[in-house]
Amino acid sequence: MPLSSPRLRWLRNERVMVSLGAVIYACVFAYPVLTHLSTPGTLWDWDLELGQEWAAWETVTVFKQIPLWNPYKCGGLPMLAHPLGRVVAPTFPLTLMFGPAAGLHLSILMFLAIAWSGTYVLARALSMRPLAALGAAFVFPSSSWFALQVGSGHIWTFGFACLPWQAAFAILAVERRRTGFAVLAGFALAVGFLEGGPYPLALCGLTIAMLLATVAALRRSWWPLYVLGVIFCFAVGLSAIKLLPAYFVSISVPRRTAGDEVNTLAALATDLFSRTQNLFLPFPNGFNFWESGAYIGLFALPAVASVFTPRRSAAWLIVGAILLLLERGALPPLPLWPYLHHLPPFSSLRVPSRFIICFALVVAILAGFGFDWLAARARPWGAIAASLLMVAAATDCWLVAVSIYGGIFSYPAHPGPAMASFRQIRNVPNTNSMLLPAMQNEGILVCYEYTYWPTSAVGFGQPGYRGEQYLLGPGSVTLVRWTPNRLEYAVDAQAPSVMVVNQNYDPSWRVTSGPSQTFSQDGLLAVRVPAGKSRIVLRYISIATICGMIISILTAIAAFVLIRWESQRPASETRNFDT
Repeated sequence: MPLSSPRLRWLRNERVMVSLGAVIYACVFAYPVLTHLSTPGTLWDWDLELGQEWAAWETVTVFKQIPLWNPYKCGGLPMLAHPLGRVVAPTFPLTLMFGPAAGLHLSILMFLAIAWSGTYVLARALSMRPLAALGAAFVFPSSSWFALQVGSGHIWTFGFACLPWQAAFAILAVERRRTGFAVLAGFALAVGFLEGGPYPLALCGLTIAMLLATVAALRRSWWPLYVLGVIFCFAVGLSAIKLLPAYFVSISVPRRTAGDEVNTLAALATDLFSRTQNLFLPFPNGFNFWESGAYIGLFALPAVASVFTPRRSAAWLIVGAILLLLERGALPPLPLWPYLHHLPPFSSLRVPSRFIICFALVVAILAGFGFDWLAARARPWGAIAASLLMVAAATDCWLVAVSIYGGIFSYPAHPGPAMASFRQIRNVPNTNSMLLPAMQNEGILVCYEYTYWPTSAVGFGQPGYRGEQYLLGPGSVTLVRWTPNRLEYAVDAQAPSVMVVNQNYDPSWRVTSGPSQTFSQDGLLAVRVPAGKSRIVLRYISIATICGMIISILTAIAAFVLIRWESQRPASETRNFDT
């Protein structure tokens, strides 16, 4: 096709307009974030996330190290290997450039744009008209789930914004019989994990699996299952740099959840249609609205209209029904969640109401089908009616969500001066803060984490506190240099002894200068030292991270070679997803 053909010119213009529209949408919909870019709020989990982000930022910018170990939380714990960590997230460079608060706030805008543009591309991959694709694009990110989740500090939900792209590439792989699109879907799934951790990987991965399995059954074809296998192989390989070390962390410090939560139909109706959703309003399922809210409002009307296009919407209706059954938790009839909860990684997850995020994408696609059906009726009045309904529904969602974004900055942090040398403290009086101690060069022992993290470290001023390093026998130990990943000590022991560091033991801590190896002394990091003077240097070196990085690099090379090779082949005939 000539480069000057009208169709190619339209496609080029459409890509530019969609990219521009995504940026404008994000800025308009979450404009309170723009007005408080550098304000470090501590509402709910923002204190947790900003504390972790600040530790990673300081490790890179101040100590010039890769953020592998976080000494500021729970007596010390892995940072890159943390299941919810963002050290290798594609948006982490924003934190390095603009600081933790501004970096995360800019990421909110970026992922709103990613969700909007991804849903548009997904709708176009499903052969919707541009107007219908535009309507679908507004539903998924405009639903209150994103505002509520990030408003409460659930930064890991960034990964869910990649779900439309995952589905779009999966559909294109099926329709065009191109493995390269499956590779891209795996890349998008890996990005979701690197940005968000286990929840986006598990819930989005399950949604894609259900969609492709449903298509395979409806078409009686094995190809969608082949695509599914390629997606997960490349998703695992590309995310191995974090997935492999996080796996070993989850084994050493497991998380057990009950899997007995329930959500009634009345609660679901409130989730989807109540306009009084905010970050402080309690909810009947035991959590606040930020765990289950996903307001769709008037977008329900075009979604219902999708029943007039049954061949196009069949697979999505089936997937949506299964997601709703999972969202209900352990509530009969058909309590699917307790059965799924027996399988890893779902056995470590909780709050099945989070499946409503994936359901919001199903609603977006069904609404797109409905807009498409309406636009095709009684032209041009059908298109005019679809446009008016789209504007009204998007405005309604904006009115519900915009105040939620402003709530992020309800409790701004005001740190005091930093301590000259690092020390552990038990907690901050009258608060559960983790951000402020880290900014003041203090490690907090009583901290909030995704699971209970045991520690034997003793806080400054507490009974039994002997300093941040000490000998069990006679002699002295002096700190020469302290950094998150490297510790250097001068030891003068009168007899063979044990040097104890007031941080949690981790097998990745290794002696790189000295005659001994690290071991656990009642859960604390310890090294046997000889009599006399010696210099001990400890480094945090994660073999699992190194192996994971090698796997990710090799997978990336394989992905590039495969896509490059496939691009040289003639394109297959494209089929519509609904035929």
